[in-house]
Amino acid sequence: MDNFFIIIIFSLFINFSASANQIKNYTVDVDINNDGNVDKIEIFNNELYFYLNKNNTYKLIDHINDFSSDGGYSLTSVTSDTNLLKLSYSFSNSNAEKLDIYLSYDETLFLTKIIGTHSFPFDYDNRIESCTKFINKKLINKIALEEDLLDFSKSQCINEFEITDSLKDFIKRAKYESKDKLMLVSRYKKLMTLYPITKRNEYIYNNIGYFLYKKEMFKESIYILNEVISFDSNRVFALLNIADDYWFDQHKKDAYKYYLIYINLMKKLGKENKIPKYVDERLIYYKNN
Repeated sequence: MDNFFIIIIFSLFINFSASANQIKNYTVDVDINNDGNVDKIEIFNNELYFYLNKNNTYKLIDHINDFSSDGGYSLTSVTSDTNLLKLSYSFSNSNAEKLDIYLSYDETLFLTKIIGTHSFPFDYDNRIESCTKFINKKLINKIALEEDLLDFSKSQCINEFEITDSLKDFIKRAKYESKDKLMLVSRYKKLMTLYPITKRNEYIYNNIGYFLYKKEMFKESIYILNEVISFDSNRVFALLNIADDYWFDQHKKDAYKYYLIYINLMKKLGKENKIPKYVDERLIYYKNN
């Protein structure tokens, strides 16, 4: 598709309805087809009207709904974003859930992509999930927010966090909080970016990984313990804990590998008699199955 995008080049003239957070009726001056002429988009009663300027005469080229008539979303702003027209929506006048709908133009209007953003106000680390769904389909008259358009289950999603707790706070959380307040590997990626592993804190990360393992949060635990082992390959407890993680996460081959590394290190340290009995039992089970 040629790069004919909707570009906002003049100011927005906005009339607000009785609701301060929801835009009802307004006109946007835009260059829809990138020909240098000022075109117009009119929003009236939850519908969008697109007009091309031909010799100072405006011709209606498309008429669609503004995506807010279904699902409880309200149009809050219209802006240009990297040469695309962005229609921004909030859900039921809430800032916790938002949609950004991007349109482009090439002889007709295209729905290019939708970005859904969800904030988790009760998450200790201020989690925000952003999912992008690329569509690139022609808009049809009266198009609505169909259920499949808002299905982000197969879309690329990114979780961002704003962590204010200390590492010692995280130990307490990992030990006492419920799983839903500790989930997602990306949380711990952010934590380790904020507090890089050092000789002084590697035991803290090992303990966090252990407590997550006890809660059966294997993926989160494995990520942390892998980082600990990458920093200190002789951390015996991390080796044993990650082997246990892999075992119960049904990755027996990886568990077997780390059990062997753990055993060899314990022998090297002269602590073979302190190896838990279940380790040999699992090695035998793996080799026989």
